[in-house]
Amino acid sequence: MDQVIRNNAAVVEQAAQAAFSLGEQVAAQRHAIAVFEVHSPASETTN
Repeated sequence: MDQVIRNNAAVVEQAAQAAFSLGEQVAAQRHAIAVFEVHSPASETTN
């Protein structure tokens, strides 16, 4: 039983680390693409 609890705790710790890392990667990607401007076709003028 104790071994199962330790294993579960380790899995939770790994998941938390992965989630934190993913959050950092998302922030970096958002920063990287922030330089691009996207316009919808409806907002462009046809003059």
